[in-house]
Parts: sequence; structure tokens; C-alpha cells
Amino acid sequence: MTHVARHNAAEGDPEMKINCPACGHRIELDDAYDDYEGQVRCWVCGAVFEIRIEDGCVKAVRSCEFTPSPPQQ
Repeated sequence: MTHVARHNAAEGDPEMKINCPACGHRIELDDAYDDYEGQVRCWVCGAVFEIRIEDGCVKAVRSCEFTPSPPQQ
């Protein structure tokens, strides 16, 4: 399952911030990601990448290979 990371416009500082490896956009993650490992999609450029977060600390951010699907006819 790919989660879409959205910009958090609410007041207050989110605990985790990462940069999209494709476009560099700063993505703010809330506490729902405190212990998460899996794919995230940048809401700005649509890039999919993998993150690993343990105890609220970002441990890894890695780009995923993107293979476009052939056009449907």
C-alpha cells in the first residue's frame, strides 16, 4: 500500500520532516508514521519512495524504481 504524504498546514511543528528524493519538496509527517516502514507518494511530484521510521525517528528514505504501465487500449 502506498501512502500519500501531504503537507500539514496545521499550526505546530510536526515531529518528522523528510525531503522527497525526486523533487526535494519538504514533507511533514504526523505521529501516524511514528513506527512505519513502507511506501509513500509525494503529493507534489507523484514520486514513490520508501521510508523507515522507528520510535518517531526517520531511519531511511529510499527512492523506488518507477516502471510506467503500458497505455491501456
